[in-house]
Amino acid sequence: MLAAARVAIGMLAVVAPGPAGAMLFGGNANSPALRLVTRSFGARDIVLGLGTLRALDQDVDAAGWARASAASDGADAVAALVAARRIPAWRAVLGAGSAAVAATAGYRAASRLG
Repeated sequence: MLAAARVAIGMLAVVAPGPAGAMLFGGNANSPALRLVTRSFGARDIVLGLGTLRALDQDVDAAGWARASAASDGADAVAALVAARRIPAWRAVLGAGSAAVAATAGYRAASRLG
């Protein structure tokens, strides 16, 4: 489920980066730079999600893909905290919190798969 959700969220970010980025970036989400960042995150999530789904389907190292996904989510949590000085605190907490939850779920999934 985590991998499928990652693909869906990634596709939303690639196809509609303004609305997808608005929760974290606010009114600036439609700037060209933030649309690029949102699309980049989306593309990364599509690749990680599809890689995990393919690994599960072919019964190969899905745990490695889950760990990579969790690591990227952990990095997102750190990035949100670093950005806290420049964005509203609630947006930083929302970003860091949701990324930390995703990272935790990913590491738990990896431990069950491995």
